[in-house]
Parts: sequence; C-alpha cells; structure tokens
Amino acid sequence: PPSGARAKRVLPRGLDQTRIVRPEAIVSFDRSGRLIGLKLVRSSGSAALDNAMLEAIARSFPVPPVPADVEGESQTLPLVLDFH
Repeated sequence: PPSGARAKRVLPRGLDQTRIVRPEAIVSFDRSGRLIGLKLVRSSGSAALDNAMLEAIARSFPVPPVPADVEGESQTLPLVLDFH
C-alpha cells in the first residue's frame, strides 16, 4: 500500500464510536524477530476489539531481526493502539 495508507476496519457493534479507545498489549520477540509473548494489559472494553488487536499484532510477526548493537536475547515492548 502507498505510504500513509490506512486499512479501513469496522469497529464491533455496540462500541462507543464517539470516544478514542486505547487497548494496550505487551509484546515480546526474540532476536530473530519471532513472537514469543503477547499479553493484553488494558482492555478496550470490547472483547471483539481486544481479540482483533491481538490477532493483528500476532499476524505482523515475524519482524526484522533485532540489530546486533541492541543487547538482550529478547525484547519486550508496550504497544498501544488508538481506535477512533
């Protein structure tokens, strides 16, 4: 897709679409870029949206390998997604 392109998604029914929803996950991956851990740490209030976010994150792996100058056998990062 072109730079800056956004995927158009439909939010689950019943979700308040007048506010920004910010679910948060913790993602861990090894040096090769392989997903080794994924955990929801703040819910959006919608199980369907939370599950969709976790599935999207999981599908984005593997990621490129961790650069040689970054220490550690794995990386763990918070990931917050804004849904409007």
